[in-house]
Formats: sequence, C-alpha cells, structure tokens
Amino acid sequence: MQAIAFAENGAGERGRNGLNRPAIADKILLFLKQLKVTMKDQSPITTASPPNSAAVYVDVENLGGAANAQAVIDYVISKWPEKQPPLCLLYLSVDSAQVEVWRIWSESRWPKISIRVRGVQHFSRTESKNAADISITADVVEDFVTGRIAAAAVVSNDSDFGVLFAKLREMTLAKGMDSTPFLWITISGGNLSPNVKMFVPDGNRWDLPNIIPNIPSKKSTQSAPPTPPPPTPTP
Repeated sequence: MQAIAFAENGAGERGRNGLNRPAIADKILLFLKQLKVTMKDQSPITTASPPNSAAVYVDVENLGGAANAQAVIDYVISKWPEKQPPLCLLYLSVDSAQVEVWRIWSESRWPKISIRVRGVQHFSRTESKNAADISITADVVEDFVTGRIAAAAVVSNDSDFGVLFAKLREMTLAKGMDSTPFLWITISGGNLSPNVKMFVPDGNRWDLPNIIPNIPSKKSTQSAPPTPPPPTPTP
C-alpha cells in the first residue's frame, strides 16, 4: 500500500530531468523483484559488521556539491541518534570520476567506520539521477537481506526513496517485526518533496537543520532563459 500511495500521489509530477516519478518507481520495484528471485536460495553473507548495526547511505550528488555533502555527512555521523543501532557503514554514491577522492576523504575522516564508495556512470543527463537512486536502493536491500546490517538510513530529499521504505516495511512485517528499521534523513531548506512528510511516519524521519543553505532548489537547477539582446537604437 505504501508503494501504491507514493506512485499515485506522484502522478503527473515530473522530476528534475523531466522523468515521470511513477516510471522511476516502477523501475525500482521491478529491480527489487528480480533481486528477490536471484537471492532467494542464497545463504546470508557473513561479514565483520556487528549483528545489530546500521548503515547510512548518502546520495552525494543530491546535496548540491562536495562542500555541502561533507557538511551533511559530518553532521549525521557526529550527531547519530543514540536510539538507532550503532553506525558501522558509510555508503557514498558519487560521480564515477570522483570515487577515489571521496574514498580518501571518508576513510581519513572516519577511520572507525567501514566505507563503501559507489561510482555512478553518467551515460546521459536524463538517466544519471535515476541510476544513483537504483544503485542505492539495490545495495540497501542486499545489505539488509544478507544480514550485513540491521537498519538503514538514507540521506536524500528525493521522494523516489519512498519505494525503498515501502519494500523494507513489507520485508520486516513478513518477519513479524513491529517497526521498520529505516531512517530517512532529509535536509531542511532543500527541495524536499511533500510526499515524504505525507506518507513516512515521524519515527522513520530525521529532518536535519538548515546547516547547508546552498542546496539548490528545483527552480535553481533549471536553465535560465537567455537574456534578450538590447533594442537597436533608432537613428
């Protein structure tokens, strides 16, 4: 029902690149179904992560630049809520050309946390944003299903991650769990979709203060119309 609500409420709404949000949601749902079939008979992967630990997944390109993203990451890790499981993994989705620089920064900044940096290949302007969302969604579900993490947090103002919340809720209800181990971290002052506040319970949301006023809005990311030439003076 959650996934349906997101899709229906987004009917007619278009993303920053002109893509219909229901179409993006359908792609993510189809990918998750395929992932479920692929992993159905696989044994859980054992890792060094604690059995009751959390991971935070950051869509860096959704935060309006490297300086903004670093400020958000620093804030989230340093202010990590005590009621959440201990943080064991920091996942960064970045431009494929910047994987190593982000790895160097994050590993030196947070040496006690496992770091995973995933590069997103920009094959076209219209599909790159969609690719980042799908990559994060796939890794969250895989980490949760295989037992690498007990809880997930996503840092993004993008309402497309409502599909991920709905899927994790479905999976945890099937296990008889009372609550969904998912924390949606959003940034005040950014281009937050009203769908997030409308459908996601307060207990699954962490709205950060406006610590980075430079997050671009949807209007500011659009190309400005060309300035008309000055009128030709009459002789």
